[in-house]
Amino acid sequence: MQKKLIAIAIVAAISSPAFADVSVYGVLDAGYGATNKTLTSSAGVDTKSGVAAVAFSTQTSSRLGVVFTEVMAGGMKSSVKIETGIGSTQLAGSQAAAPMPSNGSTIDATSLGSRELMLGLDFGQGTAIKAGYGSTLVRDISLGYDAAPGGNLVGNLLNNDTTLASNRVGGVAVSQAYGTVTATAQISSHTNTNDGVADIQSANGYLVGVQYASGPISAAVAIQNLKSTTNGTAAVTATGIYAGAAPISGTNPGVVGAAAVAGTDKTTAVTILGGSYDIGVAKIIAEYASIKVDDNLGGTSLSRSAESIGVQAPLGAVLAFAQVSMGSKDVSTAHTGVSESGMTIGAKYNLNKTTYGYASYGNTKLDDVAGAGTGNKVDQVAIGLVKAF
Repeated sequence: MQKKLIAIAIVAAISSPAFADVSVYGVLDAGYGATNKTLTSSAGVDTKSGVAAVAFSTQTSSRLGVVFTEVMAGGMKSSVKIETGIGSTQLAGSQAAAPMPSNGSTIDATSLGSRELMLGLDFGQGTAIKAGYGSTLVRDISLGYDAAPGGNLVGNLLNNDTTLASNRVGGVAVSQAYGTVTATAQISSHTNTNDGVADIQSANGYLVGVQYASGPISAAVAIQNLKSTTNGTAAVTATGIYAGAAPISGTNPGVVGAAAVAGTDKTTAVTILGGSYDIGVAKIIAEYASIKVDDNLGGTSLSRSAESIGVQAPLGAVLAFAQVSMGSKDVSTAHTGVSESGMTIGAKYNLNKTTYGYASYGNTKLDDVAGAGTGNKVDQVAIGLVKAF
């Protein structure tokens, strides 16, 4: 009885008259996933790793969110959105150079608002402002034009790239709708200043994009430019270091030496576009992205690009999907390029409007460069159940 009273009190608190509407939502993806990875060393030796376990967020990211909305004078609306990730999601595509991570088979500590913490104002007439931390249009396009629903499955080189699939920033975004077209501009800023040392910037920059949707056709494009810098540290010379036994109590053990740590100054430029056409019996979906990272201190740059084309076919309660992905990336500052490829095939079965099961197979492959040890390949089998609530 006491627990019920506490629950009622919490609901009453968040449903206070300050907000006209309060909605709580969530998604839980749980199932079985088997993901295997093979890394190629410079000596041509393959090292294999893998995870086969009951996993979370294999197809779509598990999350819990709450939205507060208030109607204001003049038809304006204000809103607060707080969305928190549940469990662990680590991308398993060919971009990763390390052995296979846990890939959602662990429960990680998360903080409230880890996915989105946003304040919004809707002025009517298609004008809206959002301020805070959350998903950008780059991420929305990357996930929205993935033929494999959910965005987390192995096989799409765009969504297996953290620069695109995890593209969240803290900033202010303004959007304006003009009929079937919506334009978005966003500024992100985070700078730490200290006398005597260079400023530290974290993802400072801008984003501009346009979305179009009318009937069976949908398309979107976005350009993002972000700059990040960190301060370096000078080398520390070791002095008064005792060899062997620990120093006698009361004596000065000296200063332990430390190597210099270089600072960083990098600019990341992203161009992404996607489109879809629903022909009735199937929907054709395609997307493309280009990423360029300039090292402003070293005067070098690395680029990579990828494209994906796929199809979704509704067959009663079943949605079948398939896609192929291709790309290339620099693996050295001399612009030595390698090819990447990927594919996903699977289906989801709708049990009702909020629950569905899925099964899929996907893989990605990054070619090696003449024994340079840059090659790897990933295979994934996934079976799971998703519940929206």
